[in-house]
Amino acid sequence: MDSPEATDVQEWRCPVCNHLVKTAFEFLCEFQGRLSADEPTQRNFADQLGLCPLHTWQLATIASPMGLSLGYPKLLERLSAVLSSLSGEPSEMAGTVAALVRGPEDCQLCGLLRSTEREYVARLS
Repeated sequence: MDSPEATDVQEWRCPVCNHLVKTAFEFLCEFQGRLSADEPTQRNFADQLGLCPLHTWQLATIASPMGLSLGYPKLLERLSAVLSSLSGEPSEMAGTVAALVRGPEDCQLCGLLRSTEREYVARLS
């Protein structure tokens, strides 16, 4: 990771926020390419149940419809299997369905941004 540059603190915007936006954009640009073409990335994406809603939305704005249609089937198969196996009380099913949605604590990109922010702030200070 690059060290903070003098220009980072000379801009009118927050240098940490700027760095995090760049980090997220670079991750999503690279990730969408791998997701569309790399089977291990697709399996890992399915195993992790995708990204949080915010980063799923951001991925969809960067990736092409064709790339998403190539990258999402394994995740959709996994979700379909879980949903198909649901039976029992509605309250139990609701908890299972809710657990399928990634939150900031288990989203791959959220985790990257948290660690990037800690490291960047330490270097900047």
